[in-house]
Amino acid sequence: MELRVESADGHSLPNGAYVGVRVGDVLKQGRYEPQRCYHFPQVDRRRNAKIDIYQHVGSCVLAVDPDAKAVHEVTVTSTDPSFQPTKIKVSVQSKSDEQGRQQREERTKALKNQAKDYLSTHNIEERLSEAVKALLKAQPSDPTEFLCRTLREGAPPVEEKSKAPAKTPEVSVAQAPQAKDKSAPVDSGKAEVQPEPDAQAVREKAQEALSK
Repeated sequence: MELRVESADGHSLPNGAYVGVRVGDVLKQGRYEPQRCYHFPQVDRRRNAKIDIYQHVGSCVLAVDPDAKAVHEVTVTSTDPSFQPTKIKVSVQSKSDEQGRQQREERTKALKNQAKDYLSTHNIEERLSEAVKALLKAQPSDPTEFLCRTLREGAPPVEEKSKAPAKTPEVSVAQAPQAKDKSAPVDSGKAEVQPEPDAQAVREKAQEALSK
């Protein structure tokens, strides 16, 4: 829901005026601007809107420490000639004192007790301790799966030892004797003896050669 506040025709608001619009528990404030819209949550029934017009007469600046209790006296600088400067007293007191601290401590203590009761009811600490002991004793290859199975079944699982693969007997293959090639010459290791030439035949061939 949107509301816009502007002066009616023939009328005007003083310069520097501020507008406050309240609908239910929601209050919107701002410097007067005729085109400004004030946004509110949608209402479920007819409600009254209260509109206040403020005149700014002065201002001051004060440093506030939420963790310290203090009283400050500050001077208000006037922005309206008809309003003289004045001083105001500002008291600062934090609400998060001893009562708030006690509430936080009580809430933290209640959460711790609730967690302890839950662990005790389901024997979580004892089961985890036994599972870790079994894990360190067995030292399995997959510790996560071992812990899950131990907690789920209530007893450490028995891991099957991996059997070594049977060795294949080595078969010695003897080299088969090579067949003799009948066509290949047989080396007897002895040089072939050439027959000596006939002396008579040699003389006849020599005489024939001389007679030519």
